[in-house]
Amino acid sequence: MTDTDDLWIDDKVDITNPPEHCGTPMKVWEEAGGYRLVCRDDDLELSTDAGGIITEPPLVRE
Repeated sequence: MTDTDDLWIDDKVDITNPPEHCGTPMKVWEEAGGYRLVCRDDDLELSTDAGGIITEPPLVRE
């Protein structure tokens, strides 16, 4: 399981086994050209391409 604190642009995440944040695996939604991963408490969001490569800086909401 990947530590979400270490994820950044060009890192790869396993969409079939998403990283955990807030104690549970992140939710995965398919979107145009890739995926969006969002934590249970909606305070961390990742965008990836179709291969699971992060395409934008992680969005952190406080």
